[in-house]
Amino acid sequence: MGLAVVLLGTAAGLVWHPLLSAVLVTDGLAAAGAVLLTSRRVQQLRMQAQLREIDSLHDPVTELPNRTLFHQQALHLLAGGRRRGSLSAVMLLDLDRFKEVNDTLGHHQGDLLLHEIASRLRQAVRPSDVVSRLGGDEFAVLAVDLASREEAMLLAERLRDALSASVELCGITLEVEASIGIALCPDHATDSEQLLTQADIAMYQAKRQHTGVEFYSAQTDDSSRARLGLLADLRHAIPAVELVLHYQPKAAAASGEVSGVEALVRWQHPRHGLLYPDQFIP
Repeated sequence: MGLAVVLLGTAAGLVWHPLLSAVLVTDGLAAAGAVLLTSRRVQQLRMQAQLREIDSLHDPVTELPNRTLFHQQALHLLAGGRRRGSLSAVMLLDLDRFKEVNDTLGHHQGDLLLHEIASRLRQAVRPSDVVSRLGGDEFAVLAVDLASREEAMLLAERLRDALSASVELCGITLEVEASIGIALCPDHATDSEQLLTQADIAMYQAKRQHTGVEFYSAQTDDSSRARLGLLADLRHAIPAVELVLHYQPKAAAASGEVSGVEALVRWQHPRHGLLYPDQFIP
């Protein structure tokens, strides 16, 4: 820090004034200190903002990218894959019976299980793949530059294998299983939102059929849309008295005597006709 020197003009010429010099030196140091403090405060605020942004884009339990960051990354990675003419896959993983873990052992143990699952998924994928926790017990994986549909299936099977090893929680050995749905880019869609929706449809198909892994298909999508339509109609079926009972006699095999009846529900749908329980009870 240089010394500020004050020269005053007088009749005899220029003279040095020690008092004013001391004041200006003090003011200069204070100003320099204020600038230094301001610079540090700006750096702190900038760092805090960066940390808040990181927190807002990552899941606090698993430290994986959240849904927002997943779509941001997918936007660039899928576009790059399309430019290179390569195949990409969006996979949706849903843990089977995870709710039982939360209900039985508590949410803290459930969070520990999610953290372990996240670690296993990271180790199972390639360095270029993206693993994300979307929420609850749902995880997403984005894999780009795949050689074929078969390679996507092999990756999905590797993910299931990574989760299959037992986990110890509260002295209890848990077996973890997951159902996985796969949607391909550009075969099925090119937008990450649509690919996730399609992977979700495929995942529920894998759950229903107990196959573990399923690819998206338009036929499954049509079936899912039809089920959604029936679900909406079912809300109005009861007040509209569209659900009816059919009675089936119970008779003794030896004598043929009727001992009672079973009451079986049917849905007299205004557009689809008579629907049996397996079409609407689930």
